[in-house]
Amino acid sequence: ICEPAYKSGGRNLKLTAGQLCAGGVDGKDSCKGD
Repeated sequence: ICEPAYKSGGRNLKLTAGQLCAGGVDGKDSCKGD
């Protein structure tokens, strides 16, 4: 889901098996335990 979203924004992104894509919800992030 993340790779196509980044590419549609003009970013060149390639996720590897060791990476995790998270987020996409306004007001929530992994830093504050949301």
